[in-house]
Amino acid sequence: MPGVSRKPSAVSLPAVFGGNQVSVIELDEGAIAFEDSGKSASGKTFYCLPGMGDFRHTFRFLAPRLVASGHRVICQDLRGVGDSSTTFKSFTIEDCARD
Repeated sequence: MPGVSRKPSAVSLPAVFGGNQVSVIELDEGAIAFEDSGKSASGKTFYCLPGMGDFRHTFRFLAPRLVASGHRVICQDLRGVGDSSTTFKSFTIEDCARD
């Protein structure tokens, strides 16, 4: 995102939705990366959260099919993984859930 300072990330991945830009939410200790397919024709949103150590890119086959079916899809990288920052002090399940 223009004008957003990025903190170090683990690895940069190609976009799940092709041309979509990766967005970030800035938190005190770092940034959480995610992709959002945009508006939903069906009114339903699917939030795709990978398991520990996996990337949002895990959903690269599923997410486009959900979008093609008229749904909004959001895919997120957990803290310390993918395009999310590695600068967080804690990586517990509870902290990831709060993100």
